[in-house]
Order: sequence, then C-alpha cells, then structure tokens
Amino acid sequence: MANKKEFKIGVIGAGAWGTALANILSQKQHVRLWAKEKSVCENIEKHRENKRFLPKIKLNKQINCTTEINNVSECEILFLVIPVQYLSGVLSKLKNSLNEKTIFVCCSKGLEMNSLKLPSQIVSSIFPKNKIAIIYAEGGIDGNDANIHSGYTKTIKKVLEDDDINAVVLRVNSPGGSALISDEILSQMKLSKKNKPIIVSMGNYAASGGYYIACAADKILASPMTITGSIGVFGLFFTGEELLTEKMKLHYSNVKTNKFSNLGAIHRSLSNEERSFIQMSVKNTYNDFITHVAEGRGMTMKEVDEIGQGRVWTGYDAKLIGLIDCLSLIHI
Repeated sequence: MANKKEFKIGVIGAGAWGTALANILSQKQHVRLWAKEKSVCENIEKHRENKRFLPKIKLNKQINCTTEINNVSECEILFLVIPVQYLSGVLSKLKNSLNEKTIFVCCSKGLEMNSLKLPSQIVSSIFPKNKIAIIYAEGGIDGNDANIHSGYTKTIKKVLEDDDINAVVLRVNSPGGSALISDEILSQMKLSKKNKPIIVSMGNYAASGGYYIACAADKILASPMTITGSIGVFGLFFTGEELLTEKMKLHYSNVKTNKFSNLGAIHRSLSNEERSFIQMSVKNTYNDFITHVAEGRGMTMKEVDEIGQGRVWTGYDAKLIGLIDCLSLIHI
C-alpha cells in the first residue's frame, strides 16, 4: 500500500462512474477512493472488484478504498462523483481538514433539490477560495482579436490578482504564430506561476508558439494524438522584385538614413548582409525558445535542441521525451 503522501488524487464516490473513473486515473498513480458503504470498500480491497456498482470489472491495485472521508484530505486533486443531493453534506465534513489549494473536479450532475445550485456552486459556497480559472487559448497567435493576442496577458494578470481563484487551467489549441506575442504571454504566465499553480491542457495541437506559451506550466497534459513540439523559429519576407520591375515595369529610388532602414521592402531582394542580420535574429529567438523550454521542463538546452529544430511530436511521443507530463483520457 502507498503511504499517505503518495495519494495526490482522490475520488469521492464509489458508484459505477466513480469507480470507473478511479480505475482510469490509477493507471499512472495511486488513487484514494472514498466509499460510503463499508461492504463496497471491503470488496474493492479484498477482491479488486466493486461487485455492487461495477461487477466483473477488475480494478487496479493502485486504488486504495476507504470509508473515512478525512482520509482524502491530503489529496491535491479531488474528483467529486457523488449524487448532487449529498454533495454539500460530504464536503462540509471536509471543510476543516482540506488544504486551501485543493483542486476540485466536479463530476456530479443536476441541481441540488432545495437550493437549485449546480455542483460547482455548492463547492464554491463551502470552499470560496477553491476556484479554478480556465483560460481558452484558441487559434493562431497573431494579434487578431478572434485568435490569441497580447490581451491575454491582461486576462492572466486579472486571474493572478483574484484571491478567490486558486489555480489556472490554460487550454491551448494553437499552431503558434508571433514570437513577440508568445513571449508576452509566457512572461505573464511565469509571474502567475509564482503564486498559483498553472496546468496546461492541450487540444488538437499546441505547436511552436502554442508550446512556447505552455512550457512554463506546472503540469502539461495532452491527448495521445495531440500535435505538439515544433520548437523552432523561422521568418518569411515577401519580395516582388521580378513582378514589379520586369512585369509591371515599375522602378524605385531610395533615400534612407542607414543601410537597414528599408529592410523588408518588397521591391528588392534581401542583401547578404540583411540575410545574415535576420538569420542572427532567428537564431537568438530560437535560443530563447529552447532556454524557456529547458527551464520549464527541467532539461538542458542541448537536450531540448536534440528534440527541437522544428520537429513535431504526437502527445504519446511528447510524453516519452519529456515535453509533457501525462496523457489525458478525459478532454475538457
């Protein structure tokens, strides 16, 4: 049996749904499962089966069942899987023993009969400082208001200053984009991390800038088929020299203050010196990228570079090479 400190995840409720959820969660870590009925708990401990609510399903040995509600008080994350009518009574018994930073995941459904409160509202009324903020970072990082823009830093800052919010979940579903905006968001993430835990949940993809804004999180989750990584930097410059001068017969004269004043002008190709300047900028940005990843993931810059250089990975492979912490079977 695992010692008390190893139970970071607890499930309150040993019905069919609660037992099944505990069985999934226990594939990678120890889980403490609270059951109201003593007979249910005894069957789980002795026979590795919940004969009453989930018969003929073998349960993992990493599930520890208990009928003492205070035994889940040391868990960092509690999944609430009991009928909503009993939720208030059960949580009230835990009010004085739980850590303020305990994270609740409401899996109950429906409304409380007398108060008509949702499960999340019941939790908030008993534990007013145990709220989790979910920030959705969807689309390209390009400054467009419909996508991910620099305004996200204000949202993260607002969450940081709210004393009633205990943790932050950043849902990232982005292929990346602007290095500047990505860096602004990451900087604010690091400031928030000093005071509140940040968990990143990756969607279909969290690549390039999408991974950049995620790499400093306390925990990173992804599905097995999430596309992530793409730790790399590139720049594109459109030149219409042939179109303008040969096709349209347009010609230009330049007056400038220094040799880089009209860098990126479309009427001419880049000079070798300009190419070298841009290449140096790309290299510096890439070094910043792998530095942030190394700091966030507890790796060396060399280790990050070996799995970086623009390569993309599935969530499954990202777990093996250390870019994420765990694979999520449940999507939010």
